[in-house]
Amino acid sequence: MSSPLLAVFLAEARTIRRLARTWLILLLAGATTFIGYVFFTNLHQQASAALPSATTSPHLMIASFGGYLLWFLLGATVFLGFDVGNRERRERIAEVFDARPLSNPQLLMGRLLGVVAVLIVALLLAILVLQGFGVLMAVVADWPLAPVFQATSLAVFLFVDAIPVLVFWTACVYLLAALLRHRLLVAMAAFALLGLWFWGLSHAPEWLLGYLKPAPDRLVSDLVSGLPDGVTILMRTALLWLAAGLVGLAAIALPRPDTDRRASRLHLTAALLVVGILSVWAALNHAHRPLTDRERWAAAEREARQSDPRAFALGRISGAIDIDPGSRLTLDLELTLAMTERPGSLLFHFNPGLAIEQLHLNGERASFDHEAGILRIDAPAEGGEALLAIQATGVPQGGFAYLDSAIDFRRVVGRNPLRGLGTEGSLFDRRYVALMPGAHWLPAPVIAVADGEPATPAAQFRMVDLAVRVPPGWLVAGPGKREALEAGLFRFRPDVPVAEVGLFASRFVSYATQIHGVEAELLVSRAHAMTLSVFEDSANEIAAAAAEVLADMDARGIGYPYDALSLVEIPASLRSYGGGWRMPSVLAAPGVLMLRERGFPTARFTVPDPPPDDLAEEQVESLGDYFQRERTGGNLFAGLAHHGFLGRTGAAGPGAHALEFVCHDLAARILGHDGGHFSAHVYAESASVPQLLADSIASFITGGSGRASGELFAGARTPAVWERAVGAALVDLDLDNPAQAVNVLTLKGEAVGRSILDALGRETTARLLAELRARFDGRLFTAADFVRVSTDIDMDLPALVGDWLHDAALPGFLASPVATARLADDVEGRPRYQTRVHVYNGEGAPGLFRLRYRIDQGDAPVRSSDPVRVGPLEAVEVGVVTQAPLRELWVAPYLSLNRQEFPLRVPETDSDQARDDPPLVGARESVWRPSPPAGIVIDDLDPGFSVHPGFSDLRRERVDLDEGLPVYQRLDHVLESHWSRAEQPTSWGWYRKTVARVTPGDGNREAVFTARLPASGRWRLDYHLPNLDVGFTTRSRSLFQLTAEIEITSGRQTPGLGDYDLRLVDADDNARGIDFDASAAEPGWNTLGNFELDAGEVRLVVTNRTTGATVVADAIRWTQVNP
Repeated sequence: MSSPLLAVFLAEARTIRRLARTWLILLLAGATTFIGYVFFTNLHQQASAALPSATTSPHLMIASFGGYLLWFLLGATVFLGFDVGNRERRERIAEVFDARPLSNPQLLMGRLLGVVAVLIVALLLAILVLQGFGVLMAVVADWPLAPVFQATSLAVFLFVDAIPVLVFWTACVYLLAALLRHRLLVAMAAFALLGLWFWGLSHAPEWLLGYLKPAPDRLVSDLVSGLPDGVTILMRTALLWLAAGLVGLAAIALPRPDTDRRASRLHLTAALLVVGILSVWAALNHAHRPLTDRERWAAAEREARQSDPRAFALGRISGAIDIDPGSRLTLDLELTLAMTERPGSLLFHFNPGLAIEQLHLNGERASFDHEAGILRIDAPAEGGEALLAIQATGVPQGGFAYLDSAIDFRRVVGRNPLRGLGTEGSLFDRRYVALMPGAHWLPAPVIAVADGEPATPAAQFRMVDLAVRVPPGWLVAGPGKREALEAGLFRFRPDVPVAEVGLFASRFVSYATQIHGVEAELLVSRAHAMTLSVFEDSANEIAAAAAEVLADMDARGIGYPYDALSLVEIPASLRSYGGGWRMPSVLAAPGVLMLRERGFPTARFTVPDPPPDDLAEEQVESLGDYFQRERTGGNLFAGLAHHGFLGRTGAAGPGAHALEFVCHDLAARILGHDGGHFSAHVYAESASVPQLLADSIASFITGGSGRASGELFAGARTPAVWERAVGAALVDLDLDNPAQAVNVLTLKGEAVGRSILDALGRETTARLLAELRARFDGRLFTAADFVRVSTDIDMDLPALVGDWLHDAALPGFLASPVATARLADDVEGRPRYQTRVHVYNGEGAPGLFRLRYRIDQGDAPVRSSDPVRVGPLEAVEVGVVTQAPLRELWVAPYLSLNRQEFPLRVPETDSDQARDDPPLVGARESVWRPSPPAGIVIDDLDPGFSVHPGFSDLRRERVDLDEGLPVYQRLDHVLESHWSRAEQPTSWGWYRKTVARVTPGDGNREAVFTARLPASGRWRLDYHLPNLDVGFTTRSRSLFQLTAEIEITSGRQTPGLGDYDLRLVDADDNARGIDFDASAAEPGWNTLGNFELDAGEVRLVVTNRTTGATVVADAIRWTQVNP
């Protein structure tokens, strides 16, 4: 650094250090970052062991904390550099300063370096404070805050992100200051540019964000090298070139005499800018190349699948695999094929990153073409068995995986949760190798798919015998047992055919034991081995619990099929979901269950001090709960269920996706757990912890309750999903909207699974799956096979769930008034109370329901009856006997047009009069039928109900609609001001119980109930009001339901009712006002008055003008008086 430049640098750093605004800005930045660090670290400590993947260890979050701090420093730069062009004149030392032998470039560059140096030192101090506080609290207060930021990620953040970005932005501010020469104008322009930059990031596709964000999230990992790629280095270098060019422009525009030649400086500045712009163009062009490659590969894949490829079966793969991490993968394979007699080439999917060196068919060289990931091999037309030998080498292209994904995360604009599930289809890093089946690093036959059909080929099973060589000290996991042949050489030779092969290699720490005849092994990074030390004292009990699960699988006929099971930690960057329209989890491969790095390996499990006597039992239970709650595809119980059934067989033909879904759901439930179904669609649409916190803060700021609630990673049950489910057979799902198709499949498939299991029991249901697996082991079954097997074991599935695969019809339940009675005490003198109700199915499809009830004793739990089946257009009478009268009673259908549980009013029971009637426990046939409603009733779901004006918010694409109205959202004041629809269990309705509601206004929004009176005369008008204080108290609450809340003393409570603005319009369009004080009305029907009306159309108009906090439009009823 030259002497003048150094002098300016030191002077600028000293000046900035003395400015009050410098300390104010930096203290504010550091304090807010510190608060965020402490909060999210504590959140991870408290929640990570309870909600897997809901939070991330701060150890891996330098991009979040550092990125926030960097944005703050970018704003600070404006206040530190906005007077660079006019500072000396303002301080009246310009003439003296201009006399110094200092060029403008030296002046600006020195000041720029001074500003950047001060900000970088502040950044380092902030990071040191964060880490020092964490270490201090961990030692002194035994507060296990997260460890220090991951070292490589911290270095990358500082030298690759922070310094180049701060240099570039400071140069931008200096150019603005030189041009505008007024601090206010400079500040306004600079913050406008910052705002435009921030806005652009929210509207940029994912592939671009990693190069445009100041501090992108690179999915930091302790398992793989964290160094940035060449494109990132080129982009950051381009920022430095551009910064130099901008400083050159600022030097030319600076209002200060300069001795340097203006023309030569202009040429140098132009050259710097050109180099910078060309570097940016080259970086972005290279960054976009993976997208064009994927488009080319996907087009070749579609063409191959739709070209009616020659059919052949892959019966066996054997050979040698040599893994040189980060450098080269070498394959020497033999494939046994069973070919049909037909001319044509053999087509394989084969990763384009692997170059074929030799290829022989039946011992002779064969002509082949390996282009765009499709391997075409010329083969004779004769059928029969053939032996294909392939030698190939290279590095597999991770981007070749899952070309048929319904969503390409690289093209997502805005919020992109999918990125958190990993971005790389495979990994070939110098520290970790993950050869995922979806990357087709082994040749896989191309399966014919007709044009327009979903490109999700059925599984193919083959035998495997592979020898895998890895570097010394490395371990590898794969399909089944790992046999050590020599140092660094292992063999995988499972006894059963597999549908796919995945290999995972690294310097793992291994924890191995024998569990129920299976060699179980846990392979984790050394950096995360401390997580497991918490469970050291409970290892035997954990192994015993796992042995019980495996023994139960064997007893049910769906035993674990391999002689070894490896639980393998995978890096955060490895993609954990697959392709196709469903985008399911791919964390279960033959012989392997994968553990995401940002889940169990980095969760914060603790042991109380002193440890309780039943510590082992508590830890076994907590681990079971942990993996049961896993909603990012890593549910181990779902993975075991997959291995037990879909790992050995699969479905083909129409409805295959629904058959496999229901069978997997049954397999998981047989093991005592829910289905654990995962789809990246569901994950992308679900709430997140930061999102809930942001919603809570937004609600508080805008005057709301400060409360936000949502389900994490739970499948959608929105009205839009229900509307699709009502009219869709599972065999004919509309795949134009894959996310909604997944939700419909989940909604109906889970209901079918629960119906079968609850009605038939575990034993009978397990027989069905065991028989299917036994008959179709290593091959596929169809819907007809499924029905035939169920019939062979005396299961009458059509009588239970109807034609659940092909029929779109759903049952609909109506209930009679509840009857209660006190029965004579039992033989032990305990009181008995009988509750009975008739339930009618008014639709043409059978259905199941349960009664849920709570007795009137303190904090009594909710109980359920056994499932009750009701045939089409049939009724049953259901009874329960309890030791105390019921306080609440609900009808809970499994899947019906009711959509939700609905409550029944329980009358008072005369406890003094005991009857000797025989008790009814269970269900029996009934002849009860619901009576049609008296009068003419118009409900908010009927065609006679409308709102004016209709909903036309600019966010319509993002708003969930229910029968044309937006779904009621109390936190959204824009939606609240429109008529929106809410489910309300005490409202009037046939199957569904809903209301329309709106917040107060000036009468500009109207809800209209339109009816046609059949005759002239006197008519009574009734208005139905629900009890807004009654909610779905017995509905099963999800484990993933979280609420974020800011407590305030002046926040709104439950919206109250007031005077309504009602207007009656008769057939002649004559209008009259109606007085109605809803606050004084009773829940139920309320009479508005009697009116003389002519026959024809009549309308009741309800506006949003009210003295209360909400207006509710539920239903009206017209009844003729003395016709």
